[in-house]
Amino acid sequence: MTERDFWFDTRDGSLLVGEAAFEVAIEQSAPGDVVQLAGLLALKQSETLDLTYTRLDTSNWTADTYRQHGHWLLRVINTQEERLQPLRIDHLRNANRLGLGPGFTGRFLDTFGTFHNYKHALGLPATSSKGRFSDWEVTDYVLHARQIATNIHRKPQQTDYDRYFRDGKGPSVALIKSYVGSIHELNDLIGYPNITAWDDEDYITWGARVLRANQETGVTNPVIQELSKRKRGPSDKNVRDRFGKLSILQQLIEQRIEKENAIRASKLGLYRGMIKSGRLPETITELDDNTLLVIGGRMQVIRACLPYLDLEKQQSLAVSIDTGLIWGIKDYGQNISSGAIETEAEIIGVFDDVFPIRNTRELVVNLPRVRRPVFSRGTHRRASTPEQSA
Repeated sequence: MTERDFWFDTRDGSLLVGEAAFEVAIEQSAPGDVVQLAGLLALKQSETLDLTYTRLDTSNWTADTYRQHGHWLLRVINTQEERLQPLRIDHLRNANRLGLGPGFTGRFLDTFGTFHNYKHALGLPATSSKGRFSDWEVTDYVLHARQIATNIHRKPQQTDYDRYFRDGKGPSVALIKSYVGSIHELNDLIGYPNITAWDDEDYITWGARVLRANQETGVTNPVIQELSKRKRGPSDKNVRDRFGKLSILQQLIEQRIEKENAIRASKLGLYRGMIKSGRLPETITELDDNTLLVIGGRMQVIRACLPYLDLEKQQSLAVSIDTGLIWGIKDYGQNISSGAIETEAEIIGVFDDVFPIRNTRELVVNLPRVRRPVFSRGTHRRASTPEQSA
């Protein structure tokens, strides 16, 4: 044992550093209470780590703070090793489960995009791509595709995905197709639709999203033309060929919006009822509707995937929205695949609530405003009528 050893007290979640701190704690604990931290961080996702402590507040962390955290994890996992152990995503996630670091979601992903990018930011060498993307979820594929589109300033093609794979920066095209279905389907998830394969429902669904993104202008010909120019939707000719005229599509979109609003209200009513009955914690009563939809949807999926889990643990996982839902469920359900969890969310009807992979930002259209003529003093705007002259 050295002064650089890190230990974890499972009774209260305290971190112990060095031999002196370990000796003090071990005298006051039972066997198994004090555990070497490196061992806990190395647990695979299928191994149980049923420990819940007050989490370290990472809400204000910057990119530099995240990098410091990564270098600290490297120190912890390599105190007893002769060969340098590489940082794995399990180390990061287990630190989060112990309350010692951020989750691999939200602000972390906004900052680095992927775990590979994070390792690059730490100055770590690239690892073999074999198996590196085997535990990716649909949100990981979407983030990857969106990052490529941002980098190349256009709709990604299969050759783009293949180039990133060969550079060790993403999964193979074969893996993408096996999980998502096709390159077209993945591009559709990031707002680049495959119009030729669309049916009426696809047009209406797209139109409802466009209307939510452009509530002031609505789904008009100029909006459609601009989005078509960006490869973000059909052309006005596509719309006319499909529906005859735009007004028919607009009417169907309004009906879809009404239906979606009714479903949303029904979900919120259900979740408020679950709060009153104790199935959801009372502490979320004052949350805004959008957050309640996320937590309620998470609870629905958790109950479906982990019916044997006691209510308190189900609630704890549901409200921990900084913890990835799929990762959290896998902690308890060792044989549940990511695809099975996503499918369950789709069947229940909460997929878009708990996996908000689509956004409407790419559908916002800022049309140039028509400038009104400015008249100088003394300029006649129009001829006056006899009544006005009288």
